[in-house]
Amino acid sequence: MAAPKLHAFLFPGIVFHEFSHYLACLLFGVRVKRVQWFGLDEAFVVHEAPKPIPSIIITLAPFLLGNWLGFLLLETANSLLGAGSLLASFNPLLLLYYWFAFALLYYSFPSDQDGSNAFHNVLSAYREKIFGEESPATKLF
Repeated sequence: MAAPKLHAFLFPGIVFHEFSHYLACLLFGVRVKRVQWFGLDEAFVVHEAPKPIPSIIITLAPFLLGNWLGFLLLETANSLLGAGSLLASFNPLLLLYYWFAFALLYYSFPSDQDGSNAFHNVLSAYREKIFGEESPATKLF
């Protein structure tokens, strides 16, 4: 886990990470129960259990959207920087773009909890398809 100071400095990445989960839930009609956009200890989106494919997309949403927007911001910042010398072409927006891009990219990877949620949703969906409502042990014996 990153240090609390790093969380505080890169808070846009945390907020965007959770917003990506929230947006993916809305896209697939998965009911969101609670959202904590930012916290030094944790930030999260609590939602109902989705079907397997939406579960995977909800898990990967911060990675896909965060990397896309982060690289877009880097491209924009680099184009503002231009081919000239750093001091001659400096634009104060550069710092904002680079900071925001770094924050998005740093927090774009799914957390361990995100991966665990997707894995268990997919596993339980396939287990239910194969074994039905009964437990696998009951079905086998």
